[in-house]
Amino acid sequence: MEVTFASDVQVHFCCINWKITLQKVMIILVVPLKGGTHMSNFKHLTREERNIIEQRLICRESFKSIARELGKDPTTIAKEIKNHIQFRQMGCYGKMFNDCRHRFDCPVMHLCGNSRCRRYCRFCKSHICSSLCHDYQKEICSRLLKPPYVCNGCEAKPSCTLEKRIFSKRIYFTYNI
Repeated sequence: MEVTFASDVQVHFCCINWKITLQKVMIILVVPLKGGTHMSNFKHLTREERNIIEQRLICRESFKSIARELGKDPTTIAKEIKNHIQFRQMGCYGKMFNDCRHRFDCPVMHLCGNSRCRRYCRFCKSHICSSLCHDYQKEICSRLLKPPYVCNGCEAKPSCTLEKRIFSKRIYFTYNI
């Protein structure tokens, strides 16, 4: 390709000649990067980057905005979260952990064998009814089946008795110290 800058510009492409007369022409070439962001070639995320991911998940930001901030691909963020989920069987304030599908209307009592107990087994703090009940069916929150795949930042977390899936930077400190 040949380009000359004068009042006339001659451009040659593969044996085709064009003669173009131009006056004060400015050409700006914009080439977008793949994915819209500059991707770093690092194989691993740093502790600071994992801390940022955790904080942004709590703020309910999307994978795309987190990736843009860190200069990574959104799939990298998604894989990082999926590969480092912590499962926690904990209830909420004043309620025990119970992930049974029937936990709101279950009428079962006395699974533990204590006939003097007056509480429903779903409220029992001494025995987990899921280990004793033959009608137990595990329930998984439908919000965990789509991004962000974790309970970080979920508005229902303070009142949820299901199994929690948490992305936390703390697991990296135990392995990398």
